[in-house]
Order: sequence, then structure tokens, then C-alpha cells
Amino acid sequence: MIPLMVATGMGKRAETVGADIAFELHCPDFEVPADVGAYTKDKLLAKLAKFSSQITEVIVHLREGDTTRSGLSRACHIEVRLARHEPVNVAECDDDLRASIDLAIERTSETVHRHLERTRSKRLNQGRKLARRAKTAL
Repeated sequence: MIPLMVATGMGKRAETVGADIAFELHCPDFEVPADVGAYTKDKLLAKLAKFSSQITEVIVHLREGDTTRSGLSRACHIEVRLARHEPVNVAECDDDLRASIDLAIERTSETVHRHLERTRSKRLNQGRKLARRAKTAL
């Protein structure tokens, strides 16, 4: 379990997140500083805390991308594996490593939320259709 202090308008509150989430960081192309790995893990687990009961594993791949006009770009690919659902994949590129990580984390949080909401609404609508069919059959 990872204790997380969250600063809010009312002060700080302690939460335990990431109890069952496996986290992996892969970087075959270059050496990643230890603080970047910890930063990525902390920020990802904080963003995905409300979905922690449905997330089984998070895998982050950091790579050197193609060269751009301003220099070498860094790519961040995040895969979130969900229980009983398809995995969610997000990839972002930027010149700055932390910027690509931040963009990928923001998009991952939004994508996981949207994915889970769609599957939830599909289940609810199927239940409503079955109830309507049963009502009309009577």
C-alpha cells in the first residue's frame, strides 16, 4: 500500500492507493533518473486512484522517438489493464520527457474514465431493455 497525501482546500488528507495495482516502468533506449520513475508512479496512481478496484496493472514504456526540428523527442506509452475489460492504451510524444509523461497521464485518466462509463452504461441499457421486454410480454 502506498500512502498518499493529497493537498485540498481543507488541508491534507491521507489516502491509501495502489494496493492491488501492479506498476511496471520500461525504458530500453536511455537511462531514466530515479526521481522520474517515482514521479511517474506517484502521479499515475494518484490520477487512477478512483478506478483502483477495476485496474489490475499499469505498464509504462518510455522511448526515444523520431528527431524533430527542436531535437530528440521522447515518447511515453501507457497501458492500463482493466479487470474484465479490454486494456486502455495511450501514447504521447514531446521534446521534454516529463511533458510527454504528464500528457500521457492526463489522457490515460480521461480514457479509462470514458471506457468504464461506456461499459457501465451499456450494461444498464441492456438491463432496461430486458425489463421492457418482460413488461411487454406480460
